[in-house]
Amino acid sequence: MSYLPPRHWWMRPFRAIARCQSRTLLEQLDAGAEAVDLRVCFDRKGVAQFAHGAMTFRCPLTIEKVLDRLPSCTVVRLILERKRHASDERQFIRLCRAVESAYPWLVFFGGYSKRPWCRLYTFKSEEKGDMPLTQHVGSMATDARWYERIIPTLYHRRKGHAEPQSGINLYDFL
Repeated sequence: MSYLPPRHWWMRPFRAIARCQSRTLLEQLDAGAEAVDLRVCFDRKGVAQFAHGAMTFRCPLTIEKVLDRLPSCTVVRLILERKRHASDERQFIRLCRAVESAYPWLVFFGGYSKRPWCRLYTFKSEEKGDMPLTQHVGSMATDARWYERIIPTLYHRRKGHAEPQSGINLYDFL
């Protein structure tokens, strides 16, 4: 969801650091995406917001409205991007349970908290073990230059898209 504008005006200068997609979710799906990476945090009222790193995004849709738009069998990775309050982990677990129950036609995985990286929820699709995952992202690429780890679009411009591997493939800038 990092194609969305930042929620706060003062985060605009840092958008290049947090941005991993330039197309809307529907454009990504039309281009052949079969998996999406949804990262959330919770505001003071306990409402889930889309986030990446320190940035939250202005989105007119709730996570449920976004999931409503996904075609059957779409793979959805759900990550708790950051914790601000002690209750965030409990809210994330409740969110995972709720979406897994309400959207049985989608395949969920993840259930991790980003910092520290630890599993908070195991989705039914993962009960037999982790799903095979390849991440084609600049921040995690071993051949990324130091500045490409900070600004992912630079890595994408230099390398383009790698060939898909077996299992789930997540890309920056599809």
